[in-house]
Amino acid sequence: RSTEAAGSKSRSQRVLDVLRQVEVVGAVFAGGGAMPCHQDLARDDFERHAIPGEYAFVLTTQTPAATPAENLFSVLLRDTEGTVQDAAMSVSGQQMQTSVAFFGAAFSWTSSEAGQASTITIRFSVQQPVARDVLGSLLITKTSEHAIEKESSVVSTNSELPLFEADVDESWVDISMVDRLSIKLDSGKEVPVGDYSFEFPVTVPEYMPAYNVWLLTLCGLGTCQQHFSAQALATFP
Repeated sequence: RSTEAAGSKSRSQRVLDVLRQVEVVGAVFAGGGAMPCHQDLARDDFERHAIPGEYAFVLTTQTPAATPAENLFSVLLRDTEGTVQDAAMSVSGQQMQTSVAFFGAAFSWTSSEAGQASTITIRFSVQQPVARDVLGSLLITKTSEHAIEKESSVVSTNSELPLFEADVDESWVDISMVDRLSIKLDSGKEVPVGDYSFEFPVTVPEYMPAYNVWLLTLCGLGTCQQHFSAQALATFP
C-alpha cells in the first residue's frame, strides 16, 4: 500500500466514497413489449457510507407478454463524480413463464418480539390451473434459521394443493436445511385455482438481519435448492 500524502483521503475513505452511489440500468418494458433502447430503470444514492454486504433493490414494473429478444440488465457502481468504478453488464433476465399464473406472496406472523417463538404464514394465489408436469416443488428460503423440529409442524392450509404423497419414511416437506423449506408437489396432478398458504414456527432473531427477506420460489421438475437454480421458474420476495 502506498503512503497517502497529508490531508488526502485514505484508501478506505476513497473506497467508501465510491460506494455512495448505485445506478441500475436495464431494458424498459411498455405496452406488452420491450423497447429496443436501454434506459435508467432506477437510481439509488446512499445517504451514508455503504459497508460490505448483500444489498437488494425492488422495482415496480409492468412485465411484457413474452420474453424480449434482448432480455438483459446491467448494474453500474458510480462514485460521487459519476465515474463508473465497477459494473455487472448484460446480466440475463428471467424468462417469462406462461405456464404458471401465481399472485403474491403475502406474509404474516403472530409475534415480532426478539428472541421469541412466532408462527409464520406465507400465502399465494393460483389464478389459472397449472398443468401436470410443470411444478415439482415450492422453496421457501430465509437468511435466518427456522425453528422446525419435525415435519408435522409445517401445515398446508388448503387440501387442494397436490402435495407429494410420501410413505412413512418420507415427507412432502424437507426441513433438513435450517434456512429453507422444500415442499414437494405431486407433479402428476394439476394445481387448481385457489388460495394457498403454509404455516410454520420460527424463532424471531435477537437482532434485525441486514438482509431480512423471505423468498417463495416456484420450481419445475428436478432438484431445486436455491432461488437461482436452473429449475427455478419464478421467485416472490
